[in-house]
Amino acid sequence: MTWNATTDHGGSVGTAAGVFERLPYCGEVMISIRRALFLICLLLISGPLVLFWAWPQARLHDHETNEARQYHLLIARTVSRTLERYHQDLVSAFNHVTTAPSGPAAAVTDSQMLRSLNIRHIANIDAISGNISSVVEGTRSTLSQTMAANELAHLKTLASEQTTMTSGATLDADGVPVLKLVRRSGPNLIVGTVDTTYIAEVGRQIRFGDQGHMVIVDAAGRALAHPDTAWEKAARDLSALAIVKRMLAGEAGVTEFFSPAFNADMIAGFAPVRSAGWGVMVPQPVAELRRATVLVQQRVFTIFASGLLLAALIAIRAGIIITAPLNRLTASARKMAEGNLDVRVELNPRRTPLELMVLTQSFNNMAERQAELGRRSTELRERAERANSSKTEFVRTVTHELRSPVNAILGFSELLTGRTAAKITPDMRDSYLRDINAGARHMLSLVNDLLDLAKMESGQYELVEVDFWVDEITRRASRYVETQANERGVEVTVTFDGEPPLIHGDERALFQALLNLVSNAVRYGRQGGTVTIATSVTAAGNVEIVVSDDGPGIAPEDLDRVMLPFQRIHSQTNAGVSGTGLGLPIVKRFIELHGGTFNLSSVLGQGTRARIVLPATRVRDGDHEIEQVIPVAIGDGRIARAA
Repeated sequence: MTWNATTDHGGSVGTAAGVFERLPYCGEVMISIRRALFLICLLLISGPLVLFWAWPQARLHDHETNEARQYHLLIARTVSRTLERYHQDLVSAFNHVTTAPSGPAAAVTDSQMLRSLNIRHIANIDAISGNISSVVEGTRSTLSQTMAANELAHLKTLASEQTTMTSGATLDADGVPVLKLVRRSGPNLIVGTVDTTYIAEVGRQIRFGDQGHMVIVDAAGRALAHPDTAWEKAARDLSALAIVKRMLAGEAGVTEFFSPAFNADMIAGFAPVRSAGWGVMVPQPVAELRRATVLVQQRVFTIFASGLLLAALIAIRAGIIITAPLNRLTASARKMAEGNLDVRVELNPRRTPLELMVLTQSFNNMAERQAELGRRSTELRERAERANSSKTEFVRTVTHELRSPVNAILGFSELLTGRTAAKITPDMRDSYLRDINAGARHMLSLVNDLLDLAKMESGQYELVEVDFWVDEITRRASRYVETQANERGVEVTVTFDGEPPLIHGDERALFQALLNLVSNAVRYGRQGGTVTIATSVTAAGNVEIVVSDDGPGIAPEDLDRVMLPFQRIHSQTNAGVSGTGLGLPIVKRFIELHGGTFNLSSVLGQGTRARIVLPATRVRDGDHEIEQVIPVAIGDGRIARAA
């Protein structure tokens, strides 16, 4: 929608009014936008939900199964490594106790170690008679003096003199499952009895889902840890299960099998405990995974239904939020087309989208545009007038400064070359030549100042940096103003706080800057007053040069203006004093080129203080003998000179 409304109430307003004659059509478009938003929101939200709903259930089941495979196998391998370390500790403790020297202290230590590993006792048994000759107690002592014949026969077939062997789970006299550690020692057998409580506790720590659990079997396939405590206490033989056979064969992996204990199909990760020959499996009913898949489907359906409801609510709300500001904007545009430029559209940031806020604000800004353009025109005109005034002032100042020395040079040179030149005495000739020389130097100084300022403002000024003593430029500046100071009866004093430093910089530029400040202080200071050039090194290592006078000072409102080129303060105290207004701007730029700072402070009736600060990076190390500063009388003025 486009309109054109200006202060001309002719064709432009008529064109806009013609556009708004079709507003009923625009209203129909707004209604279509609301309907379109409703449909778009429904499609954007329901489309992905439909696709997700159509995702095959088998895919979800496969995903759950794959996650279960990885999770179960990881647990089985982790527990198998834990049991391997436990079995290695059992064998190490058994070997240590049976081979280490005996004694009362050793017996106490051995008993503590056996109890920490759930080893009941270690017995020395006659391999023929079964008589027990000695016992190292752990968690309990032996209850009989002779081992049963069938158990003795089994251990003899298992025992070896080179290696400590681990038997399968057996039930003791109390019907509690135990493991045996056995090694042959000559005619005897050394047998350690181990409770399976630690292994059972490890198995009970693994629980997940509704029926996810862990089963640990010994080298014969008997249950050492099982969720059914009756099977665990009876050391139930599970060797007939295919998964147990694979564990005992040293395999690791994931498989599905039928569990007699749960009477259900299971998926399990399994891994062997290689050092002991045991096996660890982590089964979970397959039905649980299917229930998880169904649960996901139910959640998807809930999300799908909630999403559709949310989409409908969002679409309705979005339609109201978008179309309401458009209606207000259309009504205001109609009034504006009729010539009412004072119309404004009410802004409601809380209920209006950002884009419509911008559009509304842009509409409101149109009414302000004419006033804004008028203000800009006035501002540009005033700026142009100021620029023209500055240019005129520049031309006037430069013309005046150049005309005076040029007139003097021409006048004196005509006297020296004219018909009356023969009548000029030698003293008069010398005086004329000095005036010509002074005028030429003044012109050269002005041209140099203009060139330096132009180079610095264009960024083309290059410093010629050398090492020099700071007192060289301060004393030289004082000597340059001797004549001027003598004429005004001004005393110029040069002081140093400590040893004058050796600095690195453009000596000519820094001298010119300092000379400008000293010359200003002498010219604009009090007649018969004092000018001080003080140099010091701050605690931070910066070099500070302060030029101060006790003159009439500068008004606070004029301090910023005197820092601009060709700006001078006209007052009764400086009437008749020549100057271009370039001195302070050049000082400021020279110091900034050296990375330093320059500031001017003044108090009316008390004087002015110009402060130069050069950074510590400009200071060089060097030995320099401090020269004594004494005042030397120069006419009516006094200038501090080096002895």
